Parts: sequence; structure tokens; C-alpha cells
Amino acid sequence: MFLKVLQDNRKRGCFLLHEFVVVPDHFHLIITPAEDVPLEKALQYVKGGFSVRVNKESGFQSPIWQESFTNREDYERHRDYTHNNPVKAGLAKTPSEYPYSSASRDGA
Repeated sequence: MFLKVLQDNRKRGCFLLHEFVVVPDHFHLIITPAEDVPLEKALQYVKGGFSVRVNKESGFQSPIWQESFTNREDYERHRDYTHNNPVKAGLAKTPSEYPYSSASRDGA
């Protein structure tokens, strides 16, 4: 469901999606917001869109998100951190083996 919301917003032109990983308890994104979209708004599209779908489709009513995010400059370092997150969590042996990541050959 989260990947669908992410891809829908990318297709709408809210942001460019460079890298991502979705693990069971969190996600990491490296995005460039559209020229007329502040970073905070781009994340609101993703987080808000997901929250609405979860509430609507499952009836889940508890808070889903932490209230903070970071804006970072060092792309390669953050890409590697993002891609290695499932490896560190023991969900895959290599980044390319994890299917819910831009490192995967099948990544969304």
C-alpha cells in the first residue's frame, strides 16, 4: 500500500524519487520535490496519502508517523545507508535481494 502511494505521487509529479527502501517498521526516501512543492509538502503527500488509505481500508486509527524527517546533502552516503538498511535489519543478505527497495532489480 505504501509503495502504491509513493508511486502515485511520483507519477503526479510531486517529486522525483531517486532512492527508497521500505522495511517493516520504517522507510527511507531520497527525493527532489517538484519546483513548486516544498519538501514538507512532498512528504505530506506520501505520509498523508498512506494514512488516509490505511484508515479507510483497514480501519486503523492510531498514529502512524513520527513527526520529523531530515534533509541531507550527501547523496551517495545516504543512498548507501538507505540501500543497506534491510541488510542491517537482517531482512536480506545484499541490498539487491530486498524487493521493497530501489536497490532491487524489481524495485518500484
